[in-house]
Amino acid sequence: MITYFLLSLFLIICSAFLSCNETVFTKASRIKIMQWINDKESGHEKAGFLLTHPQEVITTLLLLNNFVNIALSTLVTSFMIELFSLNNIGSIAIAATLSVIISSLFIIVIGEIVPKTIGYYFADKLFFVFIFFLYFMTHLSRPFVFVFTSISRTFLFPFGIKNVKGLPSITESELKYLVNVSEEEGVIEKEEKEMISGVFEFKDKVVREIMVPRIDMVCIKKGTTLSETLEIIRNEGHSRYPVYDKDIDNIVGILYVKDILMNLGPSTDYSKSIDSSLREAYFVPEGKNISELFRELQAKRLYMAIVIDEFGGTAGLLTVEDLVEEIVGEIRDEYDFDEEALVKDFNENSFIANGRLSLREFAAKVELDFEDFIDGYNEETLAGLLFALFGKIPKEGDKISFKGIEFKILKVDGRRIRDVLVTKEKGDIDEVKQ
Repeated sequence: MITYFLLSLFLIICSAFLSCNETVFTKASRIKIMQWINDKESGHEKAGFLLTHPQEVITTLLLLNNFVNIALSTLVTSFMIELFSLNNIGSIAIAATLSVIISSLFIIVIGEIVPKTIGYYFADKLFFVFIFFLYFMTHLSRPFVFVFTSISRTFLFPFGIKNVKGLPSITESELKYLVNVSEEEGVIEKEEKEMISGVFEFKDKVVREIMVPRIDMVCIKKGTTLSETLEIIRNEGHSRYPVYDKDIDNIVGILYVKDILMNLGPSTDYSKSIDSSLREAYFVPEGKNISELFRELQAKRLYMAIVIDEFGGTAGLLTVEDLVEEIVGEIRDEYDFDEEALVKDFNENSFIANGRLSLREFAAKVELDFEDFIDGYNEETLAGLLFALFGKIPKEGDKISFKGIEFKILKVDGRRIRDVLVTKEKGDIDEVKQ
């Protein structure tokens, strides 16, 4: 009886130890481990091996843990049969049932819940304690791991899973968490955090979200004289201008101001057309990913791209500066509105927003989840959302409520919504009230 007890106790301890190892390995911060490896601390080579072979480590722990649990269940069953000296089938069945209940209770509580909870809370510290055991057992169990992995791939093949990839060394959520904690603890400034966050969001945005819309473009008509062009340049202050033929949907080139300024002189004919100074325009679809566009513009050494819609018409334009601003923040130039004009605090519960404010920025301002806020709508700006909600061009003074927020139109310029008074209200956040 003592032998059964000691063996059972040993197997329970082994089960708990293996379960704790499994949680520690999956939960431990990859960032801290990588730093430990880079500092070449004791065992850094073993840690590097474990990070590059996560599937082998997890499979090893699962195999060992299952073996221990099966052995424990078998041992408890044998102990129950011998304890009660059972010799008929009915009694043996009862003993087997009791042994399953008892062994399951020990395995679930002592072998799973308790050690995994401990591993979860102390993962970073325990990883460096368990590292040598994990390394040794992973190497020792390699033949068995290979056999079981090969068998599992046979069953996974019909589902189209040919190769099981390991865990990433560092996940995006871990990096974001590290950035947030660093900002809270004063390690990095708020502006630095915003820049890093901008990098994460950069790959998820498309041209349509950040382009200068068609209505805000300043273009020059083909055939315009140099004298007239210089007057436009003095009034607008831009460094590059799209040039169109007949209408803005037919962009035929880009005029660089420096190209005409460099050729000015005493003998310059100011009545001459600017057509000979045009450079080729680069066109991109409005649904293009901005990170891809950024790489293209860099490779082609271009500064501006003309954005076209699905029908081939001009939707807007985008510059390298617009792309960079998504990472480093607002850079004041000729196309940008004053930052204060986009959002201006009105009182404790209200603020005035420009219609051009992106819905992503608006959702952040009112502290709502972006995806939940735009659910069912594809608009990019606050003005676009309001057009969709009203179903018409609203007039000054018109009000509408959406997602617990009241919108009051303050200023309309023709068909454009300029300023909107935004007020948080109480009530049904999903109801649209007009």
